[in-house]
Amino acid sequence: MKLTISEQLLLLALKDEKGTVVSKAGTALDFGLAGALILEMVADGRITIREGKLLVQRDTPSGDPLHDEVLSVLTGKKGKLKPVKYWVPRLASKVKKLRHKIADRLVLSGILRREKKRILGIFPSVRYPAVNPLPELEVREQVKQAVLDGISPSIETRMILNLIQACDLSDEIFGKEKRKAVKIRLKELEKEPPGDSELVGKAISEAVQAVQAAVIAGITTAVIAASASGR
Repeated sequence: MKLTISEQLLLLALKDEKGTVVSKAGTALDFGLAGALILEMVADGRITIREGKLLVQRDTPSGDPLHDEVLSVLTGKKGKLKPVKYWVPRLASKVKKLRHKIADRLVLSGILRREKKRILGIFPSVRYPAVNPLPELEVREQVKQAVLDGISPSIETRMILNLIQACDLSDEIFGKEKRKAVKIRLKELEKEPPGDSELVGKAISEAVQAVQAAVIAGITTAVIAASASGR
């Protein structure tokens, strides 16, 4: 089964047994998933990113309910080019229950299961433990080959790697003991030309960088806002 970028990112961010999001990605995940959806739609040719700004190319129904929901948000500002940094936090907040919608797809695929619980017997909580760990293991193997074994990654793997960095999941995926080597390799990959040397590869590579920057900016703003409100 072929997983989407957003599905892959969510699997990497979930604890297999507990079905909860790893603590480091708690704030970051919805921003990362919003960025992943943008990249999926760039790859599909529905939107393009030029000089950091997002442009809708096709706004006809895609047949994918989640993509169509994203399109409905994006087309609310017709005629106005907005930076990706504007859209990532907007999608993260406007697409309600984003991580749950993606998780429920994985439930239907038999990869996760849905568990409803109550914290302290009062507050409702939904968790998504793994049922079939193989798809996530395959994703982990691909990114580890690119980073630890020096294998040139595909465009899709580059997308995942950039989102891993943006969501601060590197230690979770590669281990704290490899932090320095991972950081060096990721810097090298930023300078490498995309494996798909055609113009489309270059365009998507530009989109990947823009989305990564937008996700990081959205996370930083959210963390600062949370810190200020807690004072």
